[in-house]
Amino acid sequence: MKQKDDTIPFDQLEQIAQGLAETFSPFCEVVLHDLRDPRHTSLAIHDNLSGHEVGEPATELGLARIADPKVPRVIADYSNAFADGRRAKSTSIGIKDAHGRYVAARRSTTPRTLRASERKILLRELEEAGFMEVRHATETVGAHLGVARSTIHADSR
Repeated sequence: MKQKDDTIPFDQLEQIAQGLAETFSPFCEVVLHDLRDPRHTSLAIHDNLSGHEVGEPATELGLARIADPKVPRVIADYSNAFADGRRAKSTSIGIKDAHGRYVAARRSTTPRTLRASERKILLRELEEAGFMEVRHATETVGAHLGVARSTIHADSR
């Protein structure tokens, strides 16, 4: 069955997440995120080891994927830590739509090549969508746009 170009088969991805978690339980937590609503990206958490809850906001890596479509699709085996300080290894797999864009990534150019007027539009859209409310959003977005935090603050006005 062919999917519409603009849809992501989250129901199928959720089944894959569940299968991976069951295969590696009790040593692996699998989280499925939908980046289209940054305030509530966690759709499913299987074999919850972190204490996170469904509906939590985007992570820094999620924000990075939205800000920069060149962030690698697979970032494997990176050091991470749970909120209580326990160390963990993580892997993040970004899902792209039929047009090759990460979900919610709508700019057709690289972030660092945006003109000031385009950057202001992008920042307004990120603000309206709630992305800028996520912890470390200003630093993360600034790093991907290649501008200072002060520029992000000035452009957001």
